[in-house]
Amino acid sequence: MNALTTVLYDWPGSSPVISAGWALSPCGSSSAGSFIWTGWQKLQNLPRMIENFKEWGIPAPEILTPFVSGMEFVAACSCCWGC
Repeated sequence: MNALTTVLYDWPGSSPVISAGWALSPCGSSSAGSFIWTGWQKLQNLPRMIENFKEWGIPAPEILTPFVSGMEFVAACSCCWGC
């Protein structure tokens, strides 16, 4: 455990976790891209999503479905653009 701690936290110069930041950015963008796609699909199929929300027992599905779908889409776009 001490060797692992030394490698991850006490690395001379900089931590390998911090140095790997360049690799994490594309992974985050690609996962946000999947949320862009699903958010867009939900926005395109709102009547079906409202029915799904009703079946799942989510309160006020007529209000929450467009809000959740739009929020998912906008938040994922913001993540991809680095906002």
